[in-house]
Amino acid sequence: MKRMIIGQSGAGKSTLARKMQTITHSPLLPLDLLWHTTDYSD
Repeated sequence: MKRMIIGQSGAGKSTLARKMQTITHSPLLPLDLLWHTTDYSD
């Protein structure tokens, strides 16, 4: 099952995702890690 959580900055999306992961024991792919660590410069 796939889920997508969307919302404004500071709305608690990551917190909700972590809580859902704990309850459902499903994998979590936080896009914050990709967004803040990817360097698109050459």
